[in-house]
Amino acid sequence: MALYILSLVFGAIGTAIDLFSKMMKSKKFIIVYMTLASLFFVVSYICLRNPLSAIANGINLGRGIIYLMLIKENKSYKHYIAPVFILLTAFIIPFIFLWTGPMDLFLLFATVIATIALAFKSTLIIRIGLILNSSLWAIYNLYIKSYINLICNLGSIAICIGAIIVYNVILIRRKKAREAELTDEPPQANAKPVEKTFIDKLNDMEDDEE
Repeated sequence: MALYILSLVFGAIGTAIDLFSKMMKSKKFIIVYMTLASLFFVVSYICLRNPLSAIANGINLGRGIIYLMLIKENKSYKHYIAPVFILLTAFIIPFIFLWTGPMDLFLLFATVIATIALAFKSTLIIRIGLILNSSLWAIYNLYIKSYINLICNLGSIAICIGAIIVYNVILIRRKKAREAELTDEPPQANAKPVEKTFIDKLNDMEDDEE
């Protein structure tokens, strides 16, 4: 009973920090607070005697530290490939030995999605990845009856959707409208519209402010 209460306490603290992380505007601070939250989730799942979930959050903790180092050094996405491979390998090995049933696959897919999504620069891609990640964790936590962590997952989904609407839609449209008002150059009559790639369209939905 005492361990269960401890799991609720640490889970509640981790939940508060994790939900706060999803409100951040930049990739750097999203990862900073997610990493801190993972530390509390590790303890929470240890108290629940769930080693695989504790290891998954341990991987999240290590991932955050590595990614923050890459962000500090302003490394390109190519430098994330090796860390992503190492992190996923580090989780797959204990995953095989600690396998308890098909529900464990939700942890595997959640870890893979978040690890890859957080390697991108685009906060839009990151938030979409975190919505998928939280959805998989929500199903798993419902199954193991970890309700405090389930609340965190559902809250994360709602906040990420809200952040996409605010940061990647409303504010970007306002910014483009202001830029259009400041542009005095008339459109060229014979100018052909430039066809944008998918990545260009994603970048158009990003605010350059850190």
